[in-house]
Formats: sequence, structure tokens, C-alpha cells
Amino acid sequence: MDKYDRIIVSQLAANARTSAAEIAGLAHLSRSAVTRRIQALEDKGTLCGYHAVLSHERLGWSVEALVTLRAPSYEHKRVIEEILVCPEVVSLRILSGASHYLVEAVFLNTSHMRDFVRGIQRFGETETHVVFDCHRSTRTVAERLQHFEKWATREGDSRERD
Repeated sequence: MDKYDRIIVSQLAANARTSAAEIAGLAHLSRSAVTRRIQALEDKGTLCGYHAVLSHERLGWSVEALVTLRAPSYEHKRVIEEILVCPEVVSLRILSGASHYLVEAVFLNTSHMRDFVRGIQRFGETETHVVFDCHRSTRTVAERLQHFEKWATREGDSRERD
């Protein structure tokens, strides 16, 4: 990624509704150049989608939970297929360590959560963590990119000395 791609990615991460014309002005590129670069970032899989941040509570989903699941490896494909189709599931992460999966899910109430958890216990042992509040980092993508580039450069320098 060059500096123009970093500008595009940073701007879209901050506001996915930013127009190509607005980004072009910030990056000092033509609108068509920005559009081509966005398409290339999508084709490479760098830009995977555009999302809105929703208030689960205002949508009526008053309970948010993280559910860890420990399941036998031979069930891996079935776990993924069956859990991802559940409307409660926001994300499913594959983990290392004692638990194999982390399910982020939203529910209407605790009874709804209990029924969901009981349903996925057919795969294995679960542990449920109710989310009281969520705080997101205030770091921008641009700040992260800059930090990681400095870190990678520092790591590269230390490997050259070894």
C-alpha cells in the first residue's frame, strides 16, 4: 500500500459513505484514480465491505454476549455452517487455546440468550459472557498504519543486526 491507498483506506474506515470525489480532494488525485484504487483494494481483499455501526439496544436487542465454545475438531465445518446462519450471530471467530470459537451475538432478552446457548451446546462446552458496555479504540486507521509501519521497520532493522 502506498500513501494514496493509506489515505483512501483511512478515510473509508472513518466514514464508509465518503465519496470518491471527497477522497480525491484529500489525496490530491482525480476521482477516477480514486475509484480505480478503491476497486483494486476491493479486488485484493484489503477492503472487504462497508458497514454501519448500529445501536443494538435501540434495535431492541437488549442483551449482547460473547459465547466461547469448545468443540471437537471433526465438528469444525458443521459448527461454522450452523452457527453462522443463526440470526443472533454477529460474528464467529476461530481461536487458539482452550476454547475453539468465540461467538458474538445479540438477543432480545436473557431467555432468548439461554435458548441460543442451549442450542449450540450440542457441539460442546460453552461459557457465556454478557457484555455490559463496549468501548472502541479512538485510534484511527491512519494512526494504526503509521504505528505498524514504524514497528515493522524497527523489527526489520533489529533482524539485520542479528
